Amino acid sequence: MQVPAVLSRLAALTLCGLLALTGCSSSPDSAAEGAAAGSGGSDELAAVQAFAALPPAEQEQEMRALTASMDRQLMTMSGLEAELGGAAQADAAYAAVSAGILDLAQSFVDQPNFGRFGAHVATEDAPSMGGLMFGNLMIAALAQDAAVSSTNDIPPGKPAAETKDMSDPASGGEGAMKVTGDAAKGSLDVGGTVTVGGVTGTLKTLITVAPCPDAKGQFTSTTTMTASVTSAGGSTGSNLTVEVTIVGQVDDDAQLVSYDVDTRTQSAEFANSKGMYADQTVGWTVGGSTWSKYRSKVNRTGGKVTDAFVAEQGRWGQLMAAATMDKAIEAAKKGWESGRCVTLEPTTSPGKRTGLKPSAPATITAAPRSKIDGTAVGGTVTATLNGGSSVDPAGSKVPADATFAYVAPGEKDKSATVSLEARSRRGVAKASIAFDTKAGGYALKGSIATAPAGTQITGATCDVTEPFTAESTGDMVGTITFTPTSDVAGTLKFRGRVGNAPLKITGKGTYTVNVPPGADSGTLDWTWSVTTYTPLGNKTGSGPVTVAMTPSATC
Repeated sequence: MQVPAVLSRLAALTLCGLLALTGCSSSPDSAAEGAAAGSGGSDELAAVQAFAALPPAEQEQEMRALTASMDRQLMTMSGLEAELGGAAQADAAYAAVSAGILDLAQSFVDQPNFGRFGAHVATEDAPSMGGLMFGNLMIAALAQDAAVSSTNDIPPGKPAAETKDMSDPASGGEGAMKVTGDAAKGSLDVGGTVTVGGVTGTLKTLITVAPCPDAKGQFTSTTTMTASVTSAGGSTGSNLTVEVTIVGQVDDDAQLVSYDVDTRTQSAEFANSKGMYADQTVGWTVGGSTWSKYRSKVNRTGGKVTDAFVAEQGRWGQLMAAATMDKAIEAAKKGWESGRCVTLEPTTSPGKRTGLKPSAPATITAAPRSKIDGTAVGGTVTATLNGGSSVDPAGSKVPADATFAYVAPGEKDKSATVSLEARSRRGVAKASIAFDTKAGGYALKGSIATAPAGTQITGATCDVTEPFTAESTGDMVGTITFTPTSDVAGTLKFRGRVGNAPLKITGKGTYTVNVPPGADSGTLDWTWSVTTYTPLGNKTGSGPVTVAMTPSATC
């Protein structure tokens, strides 16, 4: 199989950059290797950047070639090729298994919200397919967003789980997809197995994203991909695992500042439980358009693992990270910008927002809080007014917890909305508050549970900030006068009589108006004491009363 040019260059660079075990020698044909070894990884990093800058179709082509090469080498090194009867038989078995695995992977990514990784690859093209791990790459590149969005609405601390059978009879594959997590962290676990001609291929992709930055502004994303090819009995075969971990930093404006990408690649080959292995790590830091701090290490090897294989595995890990990191970052950013991480529930003083007098003032308080731990998130809040009259400051970032001075429209029957956006290292939250000076009021209707049976209350108010009255009928007949001390509270007095006797009744107490912000209905709640005057002595009782407040048709 031909290895594309960028991969060939990476092979030369990583053979020295990754293999600290053997050292490198300089020759006319290895000038690039010598330069890379002495440059602190700058050439290796440049090569990975060159790959990351390629169009998706070219990235796909190179990854297909490299993953197929890795898979096939592992079949030989593990002893599976010999067990199958030679190279020709191993080629045929590998082509069949990889075709089935890729069909299964395609069925995974064809699910809603997964998209597609280019055109479906026909079975007859199996010899040039990208191998088992390419199936993992398809899923990992496309399912990052699904790992986040599928858990957006699950409250923190109340994780949920859902499993979907993804078996594909057409490919002979068995598989499942499982979503677990909550707003703090979401995981998508996809796995499948295909057995053809005595050879079993398995792929598994686990994506775990904690998209809500912590108090320091850090978020994490880990994608682990594993592929294996074994004999039907499982005693001979190989597996290959790559784990891509991203730790990102968000600033006080909810902007991505930088992120570290670290990849650990491990392979194992086993023939009747005796095998070889290679374990290595590579990583870099991205800040804006700058890549830096390249790092690489061969952690350990065992058995008859060749330097060339370790070098190829190293660059394969580099490209797997480069091919998936942008999608992982995009998914995490979408999460912390979605309102998943921070809540913003602004309050106003006075609390009344509808039926305001023209040019009435109000104070808006915006206090963003983390949905994950409930703490203040800091950062800033920006207010934007749509309609009259004014909000101050407008369009400027005010440190949280933020206050804004609002003035209602200067004319009757007008409305306005103040939109608020909170941004911090914990994420983004948005809210809006509607105000109006429209003519309005409430009809009052209810009964008095603590008074004699058959006592009903009816009344109306066109402005709860002005005195209003209600009438009681039935066993207790009279008038209740409400005198506001604010737009939501006040005092009351009752003057009346017993309905079927000439006995005077008086009462007094306090009340509150409870209409949720933005709602057109609510309740009028009060507590009072009521005295009935009789020839045998006065009788006093007390208790709560609640009547309904609904939109008035007369105001």
